[in-house]
Amino acid sequence: MIAISTLIGFMLSIKYTERKKFYSDFYSFNKRYIECVSFSGDSLKKLLSENNSSGSDFYEYMQAFILDKTAVFKKKYLGADESAFLYEYAATLGRGDYETEKTKANVSLEKIKERKEKSVDDEKKYKPLLIKLGFLFGAIVFILLI
Repeated sequence: MIAISTLIGFMLSIKYTERKKFYSDFYSFNKRYIECVSFSGDSLKKLLSENNSSGSDFYEYMQAFILDKTAVFKKKYLGADESAFLYEYAATLGRGDYETEKTKANVSLEKIKERKEKSVDDEKKYKPLLIKLGFLFGAIVFILLI
């Protein structure tokens, strides 16, 4: 009983880990995009294809968005405002001249960095809490059954 409830607590905490990974990928992509706009001039498709080695949700969404501009991110670990920010980011990516793209990417970098830091803090705070609560719930049920 204790193991099952601890496992349930762990399963509930996975969304925080996925959210942290999503924002880490988003942040690293945006930094790489700024470098590409500034120096190399690689295409957006090339940038996405060479960075999708991990098969992350972020890169999968961006590739789907390039193919279908109406693609919506449907993962449950992002809120409505975060999904709207991602959609707006993807919709405006690669649509302007050099200076506009660089400015837009730098402004987005700050917002993404804040969200990334918040996701790291949330994972540190809630993942252990959910696992401990799962364990505690299992221990209480076990004691009550004895």
